[in-house]
Parts: sequence; C-alpha cells; structure tokens
Amino acid sequence: MTTKDYLNQINRLNMLINNKLLEISQFKELSCSISAVKNDEKVMTTPNQDPIGTSIAKLDYMERKLDNMIDDYVDKKNYIISQIQNIENDDFYEILFARYIEKLTFEKIANKTGWCWRQVHRIHSKALKEFEEKEKDRTGIKTLKIGFNKVFGYFIEISNSYLNQIPNGYIRKQTLTSGERFITEELKKHEDDVLSAKFKSTELEYKLFCDFREYSKEFVSKIREIAECIARCDVFTALADVAAENNFCKPIIDNSDDFIVKNGRHPVLEKILPLGEYVPNDLELKCNSTDTTQFMILTGPNMAGKSTYMRQNALIAILAQIGSWVPADYAKIGVIDKIFTRVGASDDLTLGQSTFMVEMIETACILNSATDRSFILLDEIGRGTSTYDGVAIAWSVAEYIATKIKARCIFATHYHELNVMTKTYPQIKNYRITITEENGEIEFLRKIVQGGASKSYGIQVAKMAGLPSSVVKRSQELMTRMQKDYSNNLSTRKKSGDVPTVEVPQLNLFN
Repeated sequence: MTTKDYLNQINRLNMLINNKLLEISQFKELSCSISAVKNDEKVMTTPNQDPIGTSIAKLDYMERKLDNMIDDYVDKKNYIISQIQNIENDDFYEILFARYIEKLTFEKIANKTGWCWRQVHRIHSKALKEFEEKEKDRTGIKTLKIGFNKVFGYFIEISNSYLNQIPNGYIRKQTLTSGERFITEELKKHEDDVLSAKFKSTELEYKLFCDFREYSKEFVSKIREIAECIARCDVFTALADVAAENNFCKPIIDNSDDFIVKNGRHPVLEKILPLGEYVPNDLELKCNSTDTTQFMILTGPNMAGKSTYMRQNALIAILAQIGSWVPADYAKIGVIDKIFTRVGASDDLTLGQSTFMVEMIETACILNSATDRSFILLDEIGRGTSTYDGVAIAWSVAEYIATKIKARCIFATHYHELNVMTKTYPQIKNYRITITEENGEIEFLRKIVQGGASKSYGIQVAKMAGLPSSVVKRSQELMTRMQKDYSNNLSTRKKSGDVPTVEVPQLNLFN
C-alpha cells in the first residue's frame, strides 16, 4: 500500500462509518416494526417457537456488531490522523492535513497557504516520502513499492520475504518469481484520479486553445505579416549560412543571354562525397553568336556524370534567381523565364502510356512552351524507340531548339551521330566527359572538355556493374564482329559511291 493509499483511508473510513450508521438506523427501524407486530394480538405462534422474537434478537446482535465495527473504524481513522498530527515539520503537516483530512484540491491548498501550485506539489511529495519511511518502519515491509504497466495499471509489488505481512484489503493480481503484485480499492481510485486528471488536462488545453483562437482573430492580418517576415528572414539566413559554409560566390544577374559558370559544383553531391573528390566544371552558353555555344551536345559513357552536370547547372540557375549565392567560383546568368528538363525514363501505367510515349509528351511540352530566354536540359531523347527512329527524333529536336527557339540548351546523348551537327550549325558545340582507358578498364575523370566522344563504353560499364564474365566476354566478341562487318560494308559502299564523304563512328544517316 502506498503512502497516498494509506492516508486516503481516512476518507474511506469516513464512508464506511457513515454506511454502518445508516445500516444501524435501518436495523432499528426494522426491529421496531417487528416488535409492533409481536405485540399485535392477532399474531399466532407455536408453543415451541417464537420466530419474531428470534428475528428481534438477530437484529440486536447485528446492531451490536455494527457498533463494534464503527468503533474499530473510528479507532483506525483517529490513529492515522494522530500520525499526521505527530509530523514535526509544520509545512508537511499543513499540506497533509489539508489534502487528506480536509480533502482539499492542490489548487485550493495553494490559495489557502499562499504557495504556488507547483510548490504545493513539491512539499506534498516530500511529505509523502517522509510519511512513507515512517510507515515502512511501522509495518515492517521494507521492500514495498508502487509500479505501473499498461496491463494492470498501478500495482503494489511486495517481495516473497514479506508476503506473510500482507495487510487486509490487498487483492492479488499477479505472481512473480521474486514476489507478488497486489491492487487495493484505494490504489484503483488513485489510478482513476490520474486518468481523470489527464483527460481534464487535455480538455483544459483544448479550451485554452479555443479561447486563444477566438482572441487572436482580430490580429490575423498582423500575425500573417509577422509570419511572412519571419519566413523571409529564415530563408535568407539559411541561404547565407549555406553560402558562407560552402564557399559559394555572388552571381551576376542581368538581361543578357549569357550562362557562364566557372568551377560550378552540385551543392548536394559535394556534401555527400569525401572532401576534395567532387570535380567542378565550367559552362559557357551564349545566344545570337556564331563564335560561342548556344546548344551543347554532351556525350560520354554511362555513369560518367552527364546527368549530374546538367542538374548542377539547373540548381545554379534556380539559386541565382531566388537571391542566393551559388556553388561556383564565378557565375553570370542572364534572366531565365523557364527551366525545362527531360531527364530519366518512366512509364505511366495509370494512363496506359509507355516510356517512349511519356518521353515524347514531355518533349512536345518543352518545344511548344520554351522561349529564347528559357534554359533546356534534355537527357537521352529518343532512346525509348529503335535506333533509326531515335536518332532522327533527337536530331530534329536539337535542330528545332537551336534554330527556331534559340534557347540555351544542354543535350546529353549516346547518339554520336549528332556530333556532325556542328558542321551545319555553328551555334551547336560538342562536349564530352573525359575518361582514361587502360587494358580494357576505364576510369571516370568527370571533367567536361570540348569535343565529342566516339564510344559509349557500355560493355565496360556492364562489367563494372557485375555482369557475369562470360556475358561480358560474349558482348565484346559480338561488338568486335559488328564493327568489322560495318567497316567492310562501309568500305564497299564508298567504292561504289553510295555514301557521302563525311565519316561518323556509327550510323551515317545525315549529310
């Protein structure tokens, strides 16, 4: 039994005393009624038995028994009260007396004593602790402790060595290896009080929230203005922190058609990779000039970094135009009205659209919406269909952007046939991502240089991905055979004059 349970017996004993007094009153009324019946001349009894007299005697006995029970309850109650009265600390006595004898709430005790609500709680806890120690000395149960779990709620746990000292009123709930757990009516009431307090607390919180909501209605516009100012400050502060921490530069934003970046970096990958491993790259795009690049055709192996390069420049453009510094040593960017991207491959099962269909829909949206002030990023246009169809579509899309829209564009592709477009359109320039190759092994250098790539190194990349060696070897054999057949066929066609004089590494479809 906890100290709280023990002290709460005062209230329980008062209830029991009142109940027993009520029972005595009822017995007395019943006894008087039976006596009146006995004195009635019409009542007939047998010579050997007097049932009415027996009933009266039983009632008298029950009345005396109830009187004894009341005396016992009064003695117990007075004993607990005397224990409280014997507490030497005046503060402890005042709190316990008010709480368990006068049955006051903590709020009322605080008003009565002049202490704050939290101070009353602290004094109450200290008083219970002192009382608990004295009670352990009185009962001799040194291991008595109170616990809680979601199954039983609150419980009293007593070790095996003290089970013979269990007081009356303990209800066994669970047997353990080291002892047993009990519950009492007082402890159950305490649990109900706790749960009720939680509910009342939640209810009070919601009421306070509703009151505050109603009060704040008239300040909504001001609150929104303040929130917007705070949000702006938060954004600017975050951008400034990132710029200072990662050595960003202040970009130049003007009305030109320039897109010039020196040693640009991807702000996310730069943080993920070990220090010094990320390779920065330049970008220079200008429109309306035959000496500069408006349209970049970017070639190179898979995994070399083409998509990363495009994404980093898109992020630089966005950061610059929202007022942030950018991850580069230098940046000058003419105002961009829209950024269009066609990157990645996916289908749309819900609409019954294939990967190629999704690709074409997105490409159509770009071609129909872009302007000469847009920034366009295209990755592997036409790869979702046959080689001939794919090359034709990629070529025509590139041609349309370069000549009709005249927007700044980076076009990543594995169609090396597009490299010859530079001979027809001076605003188109070829760039590639450098690698090193030694003994059939490749190493990505991640550096963008001018000039087109002649190979995609797909078999080497497949080997790096972990394809079985037999598959890789067979792929190499087939590639060698196809290249040989193509060379022989090309040589024959040249002798007959059936092909143009421009030679390209793969398919020669365009003059």
